[in-house]
Amino acid sequence: MSECNDCFTITKTANTTSINAYDTITYTITVTANNGSAQTVTVSDLFPNNFYVVGVNPFPATINLAAQGIQIFTVQGYFTATNGCDSTYNLATLTNGGSVTIKDSVCVEVNTTCFTPGMTIFPDPTDLKTIGSTFANDTFYVAGVLLIENMSATFTNCVIYCAAGANIIVNLATLTLNNTNIIACDSMWKEITLIADAWIITDNSNIEDAHIGINHIGNGGFKIQNSNITNNVIGINVPLDSLLQHTQYIWLCSRHKIWIIKQNLLLIILANHHMDYYPLQAYQWWI
Repeated sequence: MSECNDCFTITKTANTTSINAYDTITYTITVTANNGSAQTVTVSDLFPNNFYVVGVNPFPATINLAAQGIQIFTVQGYFTATNGCDSTYNLATLTNGGSVTIKDSVCVEVNTTCFTPGMTIFPDPTDLKTIGSTFANDTFYVAGVLLIENMSATFTNCVIYCAAGANIIVNLATLTLNNTNIIACDSMWKEITLIADAWIITDNSNIEDAHIGINHIGNGGFKIQNSNITNNVIGINVPLDSLLQHTQYIWLCSRHKIWIIKQNLLLIILANHHMDYYPLQAYQWWI
């Protein structure tokens, strides 16, 4: 953008139009003077919210711009949250201490840290049975509530990223995970909720970064085999009334132990086949 009265020009550009949160972006601000004498000008830059400068922020800068001179500024930084272009509006301003004020702006799309081209996105909310029941060798993003109801759903060799607060609800259904990872995108997600006659079966899979990995609040159960439920606030939660009244049985295979929970007893079968019974007091597991 230029101001013909004093023949100044300021332009602002970004090295990309789309970027992932926490990736580095470079802004370039170019100031030119197309007049016959040196001028003192001040250049400032208004950065959007959730943007952090890496290194030295050169603004505001007061410079003596020579006749027909040019001055180039670069700023590097990163965004900490996803935003559309209307929220990443980035404005550079030039003033000459008098009546001249000229501006230029640029914006970028900020994607999730886990977003990749071709990723399958489950919008908020999504009823999975409207999409399919068997998924393999794919990457998914759960934007909010993913409902798995009145069906059997199987994910094989998949990665499922979850947005902050995302909730996978299993009701009158079975969710099977084979060599599949469910992890956070950039903030902790909520949980996998097992409601009525709901099952989750895992083999060589991981459930991570949730407030509750598996929250079993109804009848049904789960079988965890050769899998990890880690980096969650609570790994598995079974309210005691739900356990005593509804749960058929639960299998937990952890290292060299098999944990079977039935009624109010916890049966631990060790690798040497020795069996121990324990009255069930605790009903939250971190495995």
